[in-house]
Amino acid sequence: MAKSASIGEMRTKITVKLPTKGVDADGFATETTTDVFSGKCVVQVVWQHGAEVFENMRLGLGQVATITMPYTDKITPRCKIWRETETAAADAWEIVSINNVEETRRFLEIKVRRGESVSVTRMLRRRWLSRATPSTKSATTASWKPISR
Repeated sequence: MAKSASIGEMRTKITVKLPTKGVDADGFATETTTDVFSGKCVVQVVWQHGAEVFENMRLGLGQVATITMPYTDKITPRCKIWRETETAAADAWEIVSINNVEETRRFLEIKVRRGESVSVTRMLRRRWLSRATPSTKSATTASWKPISR
């Protein structure tokens, strides 16, 4: 993972948006997003590869990446990030951590991830279903109950 990047290595365009919560006229909670920057930012993205990918799949963490960009104080952990080709809300990357590299205010190293909640739900469902066994009371009625520990 890069602790610094030259301008030639920064090739990926991203959009950073800050979600703001509010209340509509009927009293229901709403969430709107506002652009942090006036346009797209050019950054370096390092995707996880090799054994890290399989470990994240096993843990249900989804996709993980590291973004290196010039320093700014406008990005907070509440911000959402989209790549240039991604527009849907489901494609948003959430920020895991923000690191001011060597406290010099030259670069930010941002760890991001997406897809975590769906993967964890599926993993827990599979784990619960694998522990369930058919009841042995009757061969004609196929009722299911979880195994007691």
